[in-house]
Amino acid sequence: MPVRESALEELEGTGSRLTGSTGGLPRQRYWTPDGREIRAIPSIRIYIDRSVDPPAEGIRDANLDKGWLLQKPTRLKRYCPHCDYWHNTQKQIDACGQKKKAFQDKYTRKAKRDLAKSNGSDEERLDKLEKLIEKMAASITLMQQNPQHQELATKVNALVEKEVVVPYIKLKKKADKKKGVK
Repeated sequence: MPVRESALEELEGTGSRLTGSTGGLPRQRYWTPDGREIRAIPSIRIYIDRSVDPPAEGIRDANLDKGWLLQKPTRLKRYCPHCDYWHNTQKQIDACGQKKKAFQDKYTRKAKRDLAKSNGSDEERLDKLEKLIEKMAASITLMQQNPQHQELATKVNALVEKEVVVPYIKLKKKADKKKGVK
């Protein structure tokens, strides 16, 4: 049975709950500040405000926390791809993009400095790996002497070979190449 046009207009005007075209859970109509319509399941949450005495309780729709609106906005805002939010003017969007770029540049430089500090030279890394290999070899030898731990020792030995010895050999070759040793 087709729905009358007047009934559709009435439903759109009230912003009533809608169901999907194939049924399912009822969906609420929301609008973004830039005017796009969204049909979503309400995300009802219980909240407690402990800042007042006695604490206040209630329920809220968490979709409204995303900036969605229950009514179509009369004054549209611009969508900002930098912060995934909405601003009033293009100037604010440009400023937001500059702030994000400055933040990214700052922490990219910091990450590169920290990485350079933590890596150290190849010589230091080789020394650390050699000491680690010696300690693990001694532990594996002790494990192999105990009949109960021989199977575990075999597995640990294979793991150490893969995760420690192979990277050590690659790093050693790289360091020797830098020195000119064949």
